[in-house]
Amino acid sequence: MGIGYKLLRSDLSSLFDEHGRVQYGPDWVEVPGDGAYVALTLPGLLRGGMGEVLARVKYADPTGFGDDSHVVTARKVRVLRHAPIDVWALVRVAIWGARQVLPPEGHPLRELCLRAVEAAERCARERTPESVKAARSVDMVMIWGMACRSRRAMSATHAAGEALLAAMDATTHGAMTAAWATGSVVWASTGRKYLARRLLRHLLHEVLPTAAAV
Repeated sequence: MGIGYKLLRSDLSSLFDEHGRVQYGPDWVEVPGDGAYVALTLPGLLRGGMGEVLARVKYADPTGFGDDSHVVTARKVRVLRHAPIDVWALVRVAIWGARQVLPPEGHPLRELCLRAVEAAERCARERTPESVKAARSVDMVMIWGMACRSRRAMSATHAAGEALLAAMDATTHGAMTAAWATGSVVWASTGRKYLARRLLRHLLHEVLPTAAAV
């Protein structure tokens, strides 16, 4: 048995219905096919797309299909806690993650990356066309070009750029690409597995404030 997380529809049913839509709830449910995909990290949570509810679940009887450091698959699952989630929670987590991997003080790219992160924060705060226009003034092409000189800098600038894109997409479209950009902050960053778990923990504090630590 273990604890993990899933994104579900508003009625607590599964996002997909390849083997028939699964209705989750407080009682144990047997999941057909590979079993339920249960997230251990933020990229694992977003692997199946964006849902309307974040659920903390207990799982049992692992099936071993597709398991890695980000997800486990299990035959039995039950919901312990759940709360609505929207793309803005993911955007805030993306911004927080980008701040964790900013270049150090004195690095020539720190100020540029910080501009991107601060522009993303403005989009998340104001959610207006004006904030998007200001975000577009950040020259990410120049930042990425300069970052090619350093692998560490590339990680930091990629994370800053993905956070900015997530905030802009959510402001202009409410687009699902904002969710994927959030996961990309992890893949762009150093210490990926560690950061992936920290990002999920940060999301839990956003959405499930009383949930246990990952």
